[in-house]
Amino acid sequence: MVVHAMVAIYILARHRIRSVALLLVVSLVIRVGLVFWDLNLSHIVSLPNSGLDSEMFFNYARAVAQDPSLLSVDIRGGAFSKLFGTLFWVTGPLRIFGQYTNVLFGMSLVLVVGLITDLLPLDREQTVKVMAVVALLPNSLILSSIFLRESVVGFLVASSAYFFARWFQSGRGTFLIWTAVMVLVGATFHAAVIAVGIGYVCVSIVYQPTRRCFGVSLQGLAYLAIAAAMVLAVVAKNPDVFLGKFDGYGSEEILFGDVNRRSGGSQYLSGLTISSYPELLLFGPLRAVYFLGAPMPWDIRGLVDAATFLSDSVLYLGAPFLFLRRRKLLGRNERLLGYALMISIVISSIVFGAGVSNAGTAARHRFKLAGLFFALIALSKTSNSDPAAPSLKQVSSSLRKPAPLSRSTATLRISERGVAVQSLEVTSLRKSRR
Repeated sequence: MVVHAMVAIYILARHRIRSVALLLVVSLVIRVGLVFWDLNLSHIVSLPNSGLDSEMFFNYARAVAQDPSLLSVDIRGGAFSKLFGTLFWVTGPLRIFGQYTNVLFGMSLVLVVGLITDLLPLDREQTVKVMAVVALLPNSLILSSIFLRESVVGFLVASSAYFFARWFQSGRGTFLIWTAVMVLVGATFHAAVIAVGIGYVCVSIVYQPTRRCFGVSLQGLAYLAIAAAMVLAVVAKNPDVFLGKFDGYGSEEILFGDVNRRSGGSQYLSGLTISSYPELLLFGPLRAVYFLGAPMPWDIRGLVDAATFLSDSVLYLGAPFLFLRRRKLLGRNERLLGYALMISIVISSIVFGAGVSNAGTAARHRFKLAGLFFALIALSKTSNSDPAAPSLKQVSSSLRKPAPLSRSTATLRISERGVAVQSLEVTSLRKSRR
């Protein structure tokens, strides 16, 4: 593990932007340091979210390693415990190995966001600022250092955002298929990730990437039909894997009982009771806002809550606000992509918010969607004085191709060359006479 970490540091340090390279190295070192703290010094100060759930995931992973037949049955640890249980079956139940692997998923999320910034017209300074937020977000550092599934799901959602952005720019159906694959794999770890895919589907129906405008096209519908057929076939063949979480909601009483359940000292909206589907839709946006912002300033109980709000909640509440505030300053393509991501963010926040009722759980679950918010922040930091003009990426790519010369330009260049040749001949003649 130490050798791998040293090699990873060497590779990260070779990033083309020196400041970003430093951020990546520092991010990896901090995460590895938090792993050692969680395993050896947690009796002094326990890391947030390290405890019951992390122990549950580890115990089930260890059980899978000891009895691989558990891979074929439903266990509480789900796909995360099965994945790490398979790794433990090969290496032995080494917890430090499992948590270091989680660190690598967290760093992979950071690198995927870096790939997204490469698609955008961001200057060096703004790229460094975006990557600083992504690499050093406190909740990200902690959640990727303990034995929880958030980093794995966050990496898959960020990857789906990357492929979706590639499809949005190029219109290639391959990228749309890869987007669906990432969402489906993410849904095996947490079923609510399907909501991210619903947002992508809504956008793919009404957006024409070849014309860079919103509107229904036959090509888009064809790609959508192919992707939908693949998704339905996979889900229908493995319903327990993707939709198992919803099997317990056999009646409205059970569903609304789960929605109204409150637990923990950081619970919010305790006075809100939902008893019908219209009320669920009506209060869905409110619960989504609380999901993104909890703990709200009026619910802060102490220093930890205040730190969580300032270092985490502000990012999730501020990213959509920042984009909407700066949308008129963005290039047309970046603005449209931002609207597309906003659709997925709104749908996902409503779905996740319906099942979360306390700030601690909200801080964990919203990190699964962090890739969408990081991409939105990166989009917001781009700029274009003329919103209808092409982005800087398009301009730079066009500069690589030499433009065809007009007839007058070609004639002018030939005449200039002729004058230069004549001048050279006269100079040579004078030298020979001397």
